[in-house]
Amino acid sequence: SIVNGIKNFFLGIFISFYMLMAKDKFKANGRRFLNAFLSPKKVRSVIRFGKLIDNTFGGFIEGQILDAAVVGIISYFAFLVFKCSFNSYLRISFSV
Repeated sequence: SIVNGIKNFFLGIFISFYMLMAKDKFKANGRRFLNAFLSPKKVRSVIRFGKLIDNTFGGFIEGQILDAAVVGIISYFAFLVFKCSFNSYLRISFSV
């Protein structure tokens, strides 16, 4: 329902901000956990793999955001030229 969607949206934002604020603590605790159960060589390997995943997915998400922004701007000007009604709604739906 709409109420559940709104609740989940705000809960997601809250959890995201919490994790961003505590990311250094999470990182230190994760490293401690790995050091407790794995050899130093394996810990370095896991951390290197984590950095690779972060770079790969981070670049993908940045590219998707840039692509959506470019499509939104182009469609905004196209709708202005053709004097389309509901251009804001259509522009957002095209860029997503």
